[in-house]
Amino acid sequence: MTIPTQFPQLMAVAAAAGEGGLDIEPVAITRGEALSLTFSLPEHPVFGDYTDGAMALDLLASPNAATPLASYAVTTGTPAGALTPFVANLTTTQTGALPAPSATTQLGELFLRVAFTPTDGSRKTIAMTRQLVKG
Repeated sequence: MTIPTQFPQLMAVAAAAGEGGLDIEPVAITRGEALSLTFSLPEHPVFGDYTDGAMALDLLASPNAATPLASYAVTTGTPAGALTPFVANLTTTQTGALPAPSATTQLGELFLRVAFTPTDGSRKTIAMTRQLVKG
């Protein structure tokens, strides 16, 4: 199940630059707990099956922040048909270092940027969504 990107204007700018096009579902992070995400992506119209380059998932303080607060360690699996599997991990140290959520709501909000860098090209943002932080 996917949801439309929560940043239509930002992704419209990305689309104009030949980026974007992927909808993703946000996942909550609990500070101080490791997080492992397993997901598969369909072939991309430009990048194909994502095996010729590097996938990056970064947590940002704002949608256009230059420096990530944390970056997932991403492993690309072997494509199966038109889908390529990925595993993305954050350590307990990484999640523990994220900004503390609001004392009132016990929830914080960061932004997840999914980007791909082909071996012969420059990094392209393919999706962005909010990522809730608990604890």
